[in-house]
Amino acid sequence: MSLSLRPDRILISLEGDAVPPERAVEHGIPWDVIFIRNDGWSLGASNGLAMAAEALWPEEWVAVIKDGAVCQY
Repeated sequence: MSLSLRPDRILISLEGDAVPPERAVEHGIPWDVIFIRNDGWSLGASNGLAMAAEALWPEEWVAVIKDGAVCQY
């Protein structure tokens, strides 16, 4: 199930490709987790791509939203 919050981009591949949330919704691409970077930018990902998303900027994530909870790094 997709979160109702809208991240800046949604990860769609292990290679780091991402699309705006509007496009993800149009194509039925869910996001289950949202990573928030230290500059306020956010990246959503499905559960299956969450590890790939986290690996993109491991030193810059400050919080993650998953299962309705916000967890700080």
